[in-house]
Amino acid sequence: MLAGLLMELHDTTHLVVFMTDQFGITFFTAARDASVTARCLFMPMNLHALSLVLHLPEQASSMPGLFRDLTEPVRLLGYVPILGPDIVLPFQSGPTRRMR
Repeated sequence: MLAGLLMELHDTTHLVVFMTDQFGITFFTAARDASVTARCLFMPMNLHALSLVLHLPEQASSMPGLFRDLTEPVRLLGYVPILGPDIVLPFQSGPTRRMR
């Protein structure tokens, strides 16, 4: 449905960019199929949280257990250390395939 809408927009207007948030990443394929050359991802979070997400695979592979069980804070270069229990809830359940 979205692919058809993007194709129609591309045919009738000068469609320059497709922008979505983290929940619409799967629609990048529809934008590519509609020949939208610029595809942007909007991350509505602070830089500290974004840095955690980008370093999550490294953190998950080096952790002995779950974030909430860590005795030492998680250290990200340039940021205040975060205590394991203070990490956002979706990451508290432990490393998943997506994190690695």
